[in-house]
Amino acid sequence: MNQDNNWKTKIIFLGGILGALTGVGTAYYIVKRAERYDEHPVLNTNAILKLMLLIVGTVRQITQLTDQES
Repeated sequence: MNQDNNWKTKIIFLGGILGALTGVGTAYYIVKRAERYDEHPVLNTNAILKLMLLIVGTVRQITQLTDQES
């Protein structure tokens, strides 16, 4: 039983690490861009909606990589 759950823990841990690294990297580039133009980054509702749709689309694409039917 422990062997059956071991792969699940590894996948969840790897996904968490990759998500955290992606988030930190993105925040780093946003800060650097804001410093280059000497302005604070502004995210309005429209920009947040676009980002959320991009994230949902990316997650869908990633989960489809594991489909056995293709």
